[in-house]
Amino acid sequence: MLSWQVPESGSVELQQQGVNLDEYQTIYMGSDAASVITGLADGDYSYRIRTVTAEGAYSNWTTPVSVTVHHHPLSRAFGFFAIGAIVFISTIVLIVLGTRGRLGTDQKQESSNG
Repeated sequence: MLSWQVPESGSVELQQQGVNLDEYQTIYMGSDAASVITGLADGDYSYRIRTVTAEGAYSNWTTPVSVTVHHHPLSRAFGFFAIGAIVFISTIVLIVLGTRGRLGTDQKQESSNG
Protein backbone atom coordinates (compact mmCIF):
# COMPACT_ATOMS: atom_id res chain seq x y z
CA MET A 1 0.00 0.00 0.00
CA LEU A 2 1.32 3.40 -0.97
CA SER A 3 -0.07 6.60 0.52
CA TRP A 4 0.55 10.32 0.03
CA GLN A 5 -0.98 13.73 0.65
CA VAL A 6 -3.14 15.24 -2.06
CA PRO A 7 -3.36 19.00 -2.56
CA GLU A 8 -6.73 20.45 -1.62
CA SER A 9 -7.81 21.31 -5.16
CA GLY A 10 -5.75 19.00 -7.29
CA SER A 11 -4.77 15.43 -7.98
CA VAL A 12 -1.70 13.22 -8.22
CA GLU A 13 0.06 11.10 -10.82
CA LEU A 14 1.68 7.88 -9.57
CA GLN A 15 4.28 6.07 -11.65
CA GLN A 16 5.92 2.65 -11.28
CA GLN A 17 9.17 1.24 -12.62
CA GLY A 18 10.29 -2.31 -12.02
CA VAL A 19 10.47 -5.81 -13.40
CA ASN A 20 10.28 -5.71 -17.21
CA LEU A 21 9.84 -1.90 -17.18
CA ASP A 22 12.79 0.11 -18.46
CA GLU A 23 11.06 3.42 -17.81
CA TYR A 24 8.42 4.70 -15.40
CA GLN A 25 4.81 4.12 -16.38
CA THR A 26 1.80 5.94 -14.98
CA ILE A 27 -0.38 3.54 -13.00
CA TYR A 28 -2.73 6.03 -11.30
CA MET A 29 -4.05 9.55 -11.80
CA GLY A 30 -6.64 11.00 -9.47
CA SER A 31 -7.42 12.51 -6.10
CA ASP A 32 -7.16 9.42 -3.86
CA ALA A 33 -4.58 9.59 -1.06
CA ALA A 34 -3.51 5.92 -1.26
CA SER A 35 -3.30 2.94 -3.59
CA VAL A 36 -3.02 -0.80 -3.05
CA ILE A 37 -0.91 -2.49 -5.70
CA THR A 38 -1.25 -6.26 -6.06
CA GLY A 39 -0.29 -9.01 -8.46
CA LEU A 40 3.37 -8.04 -8.77
CA ALA A 41 6.06 -10.58 -9.62
CA ASP A 42 9.11 -10.98 -7.39
CA GLY A 43 11.58 -8.16 -7.90
CA ASP A 44 12.44 -4.55 -7.14
CA TYR A 45 10.05 -1.72 -7.94
CA SER A 46 10.28 2.07 -7.67
CA TYR A 47 7.42 4.53 -7.31
CA ARG A 48 7.29 8.27 -7.71
CA ILE A 49 4.51 10.81 -7.56
CA ARG A 50 3.80 14.38 -8.53
CA THR A 51 0.89 16.68 -7.92
CA VAL A 52 -1.29 18.26 -10.55
CA THR A 53 -3.05 21.51 -9.70
CA ALA A 54 -6.61 22.29 -10.75
CA GLU A 55 -5.10 24.54 -13.44
CA GLY A 56 -3.10 21.61 -14.85
CA ALA A 57 0.36 22.62 -13.57
CA TYR A 58 2.63 19.71 -12.59
CA SER A 59 5.05 19.66 -9.65
CA ASN A 60 8.47 18.01 -9.77
CA TRP A 61 8.61 14.25 -9.24
CA THR A 62 9.25 13.08 -5.69
CA THR A 63 12.32 11.08 -4.79
CA PRO A 64 11.52 7.47 -5.83
CA VAL A 65 10.49 5.00 -3.14
CA SER A 66 11.85 1.47 -3.62
CA VAL A 67 9.94 -1.69 -2.76
CA THR A 68 11.12 -5.30 -2.97
CA VAL A 69 8.49 -7.97 -3.61
CA HIS A 70 9.36 -11.46 -2.41
CA HIS A 71 6.62 -14.10 -2.26
CA HIS A 72 6.54 -17.09 0.06
CA PRO A 73 7.51 -20.36 -1.63
CA LEU A 74 4.58 -22.39 -2.94
CA SER A 75 5.45 -25.24 -0.56
CA ARG A 76 4.92 -22.90 2.42
CA ALA A 77 1.57 -21.76 1.03
CA PHE A 78 0.43 -25.39 0.70
CA GLY A 79 1.68 -26.03 4.25
CA PHE A 80 -0.47 -23.16 5.57
CA PHE A 81 -3.42 -24.52 3.59
CA ALA A 82 -2.93 -28.03 5.04
CA ILE A 83 -2.76 -26.70 8.61
CA GLY A 84 -5.93 -24.67 8.03
CA ALA A 85 -7.72 -27.72 6.63
CA ILE A 86 -6.71 -29.83 9.65
CA VAL A 87 -7.98 -27.16 12.07
CA PHE A 88 -11.23 -26.81 10.11
CA ILE A 89 -11.89 -30.57 9.99
CA SER A 90 -11.00 -30.96 13.67
CA THR A 91 -13.43 -28.20 14.59
CA ILE A 92 -16.25 -29.85 12.60
CA VAL A 93 -15.53 -33.24 14.22
CA LEU A 94 -15.58 -31.72 17.73
CA ILE A 95 -18.87 -29.93 17.01
CA VAL A 96 -20.49 -33.10 15.67
CA LEU A 97 -19.24 -35.27 18.56
CA GLY A 98 -20.23 -32.65 21.12
CA THR A 99 -23.73 -32.34 19.64
CA ARG A 100 -24.14 -36.13 19.45
CA GLY A 101 -23.05 -36.54 23.07
CA ARG A 102 -25.40 -33.81 24.25
CA LEU A 103 -28.34 -35.27 22.32
CA GLY A 104 -27.74 -38.65 23.96
CA THR A 105 -27.64 -37.08 27.44
CA ASP A 106 -30.84 -35.10 26.79
CA GLN A 107 -32.68 -38.26 25.62
CA LYS A 108 -31.60 -40.20 28.73
CA GLN A 109 -32.84 -37.41 31.00
CA GLU A 110 -36.21 -37.30 29.22
CA SER A 111 -36.73 -41.06 29.52
CA SER A 112 -35.81 -41.09 33.24
CA ASN A 113 -38.13 -38.11 33.89
CA GLY A 114 -40.97 -39.59 31.83
